Amino acid sequence: MIYNRLPTPLPISSSKTACFYCVAQRRGEEKTLLVVPRSKIQTVLELAHAHPMAGHLGAQNTAQRIRDRFHWPGLEGDVKRYCQACPTCQRTSPHTPPPSPLIPLPIIEVPFERIGMDLVGPLPKSARGHEHILVIVDYATRYPEAIPLRKATAKNIAQELFLLSSRVGLPAEILTDQGTPFMSRIMADLCKLLKVRQIRTSVYHPQTDGLVERFNKTLKQMLRRVVAEDQRDWDQMIPYVLFGIREVPQASTGFTPFELLFNRQPRGLLDVAREAWEQQPAVCRTTLEHIKAMRERIDRVMPLVGRSVGPVTYKVRQPGRRKEEQLYHINLLKRWVGTGPQLSALATTSPVVVDMDPNLSAAQKTELQHLVGQFLDVFSPLPGRTTVIQHEVRTPPGVIVRQRPYRVPEARRHAIETEVQEMLKLGVIEPSQSPWSSPIVMVPKPDGTLRFCNDFRRLNEVSEFDGYPMPRVDELLDRLGRARFISTLDLTKGYWQVPLSKDAKPKTAFSTPSGHWQYRVLPFGLHGAPATFQRLMDVLLRPHMAYAAAYIDDVDFHFTVQHRAGTANANADGLSRIGAAFAGLSGSTPHPPHISPLFRRRRSTLRGGV
Repeated sequence: MIYNRLPTPLPISSSKTACFYCVAQRRGEEKTLLVVPRSKIQTVLELAHAHPMAGHLGAQNTAQRIRDRFHWPGLEGDVKRYCQACPTCQRTSPHTPPPSPLIPLPIIEVPFERIGMDLVGPLPKSARGHEHILVIVDYATRYPEAIPLRKATAKNIAQELFLLSSRVGLPAEILTDQGTPFMSRIMADLCKLLKVRQIRTSVYHPQTDGLVERFNKTLKQMLRRVVAEDQRDWDQMIPYVLFGIREVPQASTGFTPFELLFNRQPRGLLDVAREAWEQQPAVCRTTLEHIKAMRERIDRVMPLVGRSVGPVTYKVRQPGRRKEEQLYHINLLKRWVGTGPQLSALATTSPVVVDMDPNLSAAQKTELQHLVGQFLDVFSPLPGRTTVIQHEVRTPPGVIVRQRPYRVPEARRHAIETEVQEMLKLGVIEPSQSPWSSPIVMVPKPDGTLRFCNDFRRLNEVSEFDGYPMPRVDELLDRLGRARFISTLDLTKGYWQVPLSKDAKPKTAFSTPSGHWQYRVLPFGLHGAPATFQRLMDVLLRPHMAYAAAYIDDVDFHFTVQHRAGTANANADGLSRIGAAFAGLSGSTPHPPHISPLFRRRRSTLRGGV
């Protein structure tokens, strides 16, 4: 019978040993396997699995070991059954039965009707002799209690339970594990006396009291983070930790335990801080005080910073420990995330590039660059906003200029929208509800780009003319003719630095495909704009009129001879005078007029004159 069930090819018999063999493929090779009779199968299985040299491997490894040498029909099944029935394997293998379905716990609606109790410890003995924590959690509100105990005895637990009942009432049910203090006669007599039902979890199944077990983990984690280094003050930190847990909403209820029990939110440290900030004025620190405090904080932190002593090794200072310095591998170091005050990053500004006369010496160029560096708030590509003057547009009562916008080609709509968004970003225009409206015109520039312009001709016809005198170019040239050094300054978008009055803003309204807008600052195209701006420059440069002249937004500082500071001479140093003018511009308004520097010698262009 065995012979007929042998695998192909045909079996080979040996008359000398009276054994049967078969040839089979094993891992790509032909091997001659001995056919085992039924009487010897048990011996082979014991040697391949149960012998100490076999190691009690699993069914698959045991079968593989046998297949390399022997064969009999049903080898796989015999090996599997033998390994499953092995007594040693059954005693030592991990027990992983399929989990049974969870049974939902009843919903408790009355606070402290059912409570869960457990013990945490033993912990390091505190300075007051406490070694355990009695944990009590209400199943209705999730309100926790944690009571330090010197000894985890039934008498101490019963006493603390009675004290808790004096505040919240007697519970109807108490759920505990099968710990010795909870199984004692004292607890049984107390529950019988107070008509309290005792519920105990099954052995090795703490999931029944999962609410308390999870709170135990949270409590230990929080205590570990707040206790001192010697861990002898953990019992004093329990009230603080409990407050932190009670004022945080629970995931299962969506409310804080304090709110569910007392029907109100607790007043915590954040509430105290908010009330203090809302009732008292903010304390401001000067820049010097802020920098000093930062330096002191850095000096305190630096001794604790680890010093790198290798690619993966760091020497860390540990003040207060037995060993002041200790070497640590980088894998043992944990990244520290600070919780200090957030600092605003100091915005970096690119240095102001000054176009200077190439004939100036290196020392003169250095002096000019140093002068510009002292007034970086004045030099900016963005326009400022003065408070010295406002532009008025005076029109007869009852007159309103309302013009239909000109047709805009589709190819220029994008350029218009880009210009409008840029002016909105700079605060030049704002949305308008004004009945006034003037059309816009896109004028081509020599470089091929388009200039955004307003057609204010109808508005100029009905508005009053400003008679402020404009300077004569020939008189300005006479003043500059004898100067050896001339410094020319061009204000950045000068008109946009002059605000409009409240009544003038609606009169500058204009329409684009994206909406109706009005200017907040002086626009180009109003006939009174040059006079207003000239009046502003005359006011700002009046203290420096002996060596400064302005024609609208072009400012020239002229000097006959250059003198260095500190030299006994009738004239003051030219650079000092320019610096004084810069100081006047910077102090004229919280947002001073910004200017772009252009230093030239011997030659200066002034509105058509040279």
